[in-house]
Amino acid sequence: MVVLMALGLLTAQGCILDLSILTTGAGGAGAGSSSSTSSGGGGSSSSNNPTAVTSATGGGGGGDGGAGGTSCAPGAECGFCENTCTAESCEPKTLVASASGNSYASPSLWIEGDTLYWLDFYNQHVMRMLPSGETETITPKGLLNSAITFVVHGDKLYWSDFTSGINSCPLDNCTVDLKKRMVANDNNQAEALQLLADDTHLYWYTGPDHYARPVRRCPLNAADATPEQIATNQDLIRGMALTDKHVYWTARPNNQGGLVRRTTKDGGSQVTDYTTKLEMAWALTLDSTHLYLTSGAEQNGGLKRCAIGEPACGPFEDVLSGLGSLKRTRSVAMGGGRVYVTNESSGTVLARAKDGTGLEELVADGQTRPHSMVATKHCVYWRDDTDDGTIWTRRHQPPAP
Repeated sequence: MVVLMALGLLTAQGCILDLSILTTGAGGAGAGSSSSTSSGGGGSSSSNNPTAVTSATGGGGGGDGGAGGTSCAPGAECGFCENTCTAESCEPKTLVASASGNSYASPSLWIEGDTLYWLDFYNQHVMRMLPSGETETITPKGLLNSAITFVVHGDKLYWSDFTSGINSCPLDNCTVDLKKRMVANDNNQAEALQLLADDTHLYWYTGPDHYARPVRRCPLNAADATPEQIATNQDLIRGMALTDKHVYWTARPNNQGGLVRRTTKDGGSQVTDYTTKLEMAWALTLDSTHLYLTSGAEQNGGLKRCAIGEPACGPFEDVLSGLGSLKRTRSVAMGGGRVYVTNESSGTVLARAKDGTGLEELVADGQTRPHSMVATKHCVYWRDDTDDGTIWTRRHQPPAP
């Protein structure tokens, strides 16, 4: 199964970032044989491919390239998280000291190819960091107006603008003249709170009504198009992910509990409850065998997973609990055989082997409000609200000998 979630994944040859193992897919949205962006605040997806993703509100996701490959070959370059590990331990480092504004309500961090993208909320720009470490502003002043989420796919930038709707432009020549309005924001139909793309369509769910949110899509070449309805009247969607056949999203029917629903990507099949209920289902991601889901509850947060099957996912099993201290776990990402979550209430990032074995790991603490996570085969990235918004990275902790 191919997964594409709300923030593609990066893998490595030696340690050089490469997306060759990914195919078009979603959510948390995973990688290895799948890529995904998780629902939450950030996301990673590959135009070649979730995640899922990552990552609606909370964080982005990422594909999982497997448990191996966490050590760099001699002389190899390991991307943005290089030099965050010693022989004894791995420590997080600040990648961007001021990311200019914060929003954990929608995905705002993305990796495409070997380039990192983020949304500057205050100045209304999309920024990127090239493999060389050079930072660029790719959108001119005035192009974005009240933008809150975006996605990169192939050579295009797509964003949701609450004023004009859903728009696109070429990544390397994003000018006012080349801006294309794909869907006008008539009756809030294009007020996207998360965007995902596959090779043919752009997918999103909209606000502002928390309790009657639709899931929609349009072709990538759309121009002032009427969007297709995939699902309607979905309560409290917080995250979305794509696979090669399905769209997945979290919902809280009648504001009770929470679960994951799905339908086919063309909306041609019935919407089904794919998982059992979990308190305040929030961020999700998938790999080729399991679906991972966080609880964003104020108390008793955590991360669970279930085996992917038909017609529904298997029973939940615990993966990460923060030793009982997890609260507001609203971002999830996978990479290097590990799964990561943000613990917003305590300002920490935690990790564990994705099968729930081994010890739970404290990746970072002292954060203000970590969110918008994305992971690659070697690195994990997230945004934090400290000091006008910072972007952090860290190598995956090598497994114990």
